[in-house]
Amino acid sequence: MKHGIRFWQKKMSRKASHRKALLRSLISQLIIHEKITTTVAKAKFLKHAAEELINKAKLQTPQSDRIAHATLYSHSITLPKLKTTLVERYKNQLGGYIRILRYGFNSPGSDRAPKAIVELVGHAKDTVKLLASEGNRLSAVQKSLQEIEQEKYKKTGVILVDPFTRVAEEFALMRVREDLPGKVMKGLNEKELGLHKRIEKMEKAVNRWTQARDIEMNRRENAREQLQRKVDKLREEIIETKKGEIIYNTVEDISKKFSKVLRRENMHITDDYKADEYDADQAAELKKRRAFRKFSYRGIDLDQLLDLESEQLIELVNARQRRRFKRGLKRKPMGLIKKLRLAKKNAPANEKPETVKTHLRNMIVMPEMIGSVVGVYNGKTFTQVEIKAEMVGHYLGEFSISYKPVRHGRPGIGATHSSRFIPLK
Repeated sequence: MKHGIRFWQKKMSRKASHRKALLRSLISQLIIHEKITTTVAKAKFLKHAAEELINKAKLQTPQSDRIAHATLYSHSITLPKLKTTLVERYKNQLGGYIRILRYGFNSPGSDRAPKAIVELVGHAKDTVKLLASEGNRLSAVQKSLQEIEQEKYKKTGVILVDPFTRVAEEFALMRVREDLPGKVMKGLNEKELGLHKRIEKMEKAVNRWTQARDIEMNRRENAREQLQRKVDKLREEIIETKKGEIIYNTVEDISKKFSKVLRRENMHITDDYKADEYDADQAAELKKRRAFRKFSYRGIDLDQLLDLESEQLIELVNARQRRRFKRGLKRKPMGLIKKLRLAKKNAPANEKPETVKTHLRNMIVMPEMIGSVVGVYNGKTFTQVEIKAEMVGHYLGEFSISYKPVRHGRPGIGATHSSRFIPLK
């Protein structure tokens, strides 16, 4: 048995790859939601790595950016939040960014493992801050402390004279009562110490929450001002390029890059900027124009997907496919890709390429395979599969099932108890 192993060094009954994926997922969800519920073991496993990541992010170096990129999922959400919100919130704090609070146990039908709430200190719904402000909990704890002090100490009045001003003032001198039994005194000491710690914790949580809200408000105002400047600049460009046309009061007339940001910020373009000349027929034609849905793989259009390099494609696919690509494609998958390229090259114009047969059911569909026709072996015959854009990232075997789906017919007489009574036609 290994004693004295730190929580962040434990194996969590998982293999190295599974343990790493679990840690990445926990840290990403904590940064996105700032408050998650998990088991106590996972909470302690998570805390050390998450605080270390925040400390590295505060350095703001290229190496810290690479570490954050390799550690987190959902880069479009987690990386900006880590580099801006969390770094600004904890820039004057040396540690203690994460708080763990016990939260009961799992259900009786489960493993009854102890649960915990893991949260970032100072976030909008900080648990300790809410407890302190709910029903004047802080003032109630302070009142309990005063009652214990009255019970523990004996108050006597003392008159002191200021040596400079020669003014006499009365002060209260608190002396420990000597008539109390040792057991009672020990209990009062423990209660007093516990209440002092609770008050200190609540006051610190309230102060941090207030500072975090001020920092967040300033950051949002700066971001909104930058966004407004970009939108104004984009408006001017649209007005210059679309003279004589109507600019509708929608987000669709803005480039795709800013439309999502505008919808998120609840900002819309006004109809102050209209064309000098109004053409009703042209307006009706623009209104009737249909907007077809364009295929995109994880936010990337098909044209851009075909131009991606292998390193960029690896970051887009799922974890299992990513591990496969990082290990490198062997001779047989590369041979299949070469055959598909040759079949496309020799295909006549506006016609499908010839079918390329293969036994590689575990071959991952690549973007350059789109448009090819593959005969995938299912154990008996070759199933003809035309590669489409929606298949990217999947295995070829998913589109060529190796079994025949069972279709149950009508049971015979005596087969089951229910089949004894067959209704007359």
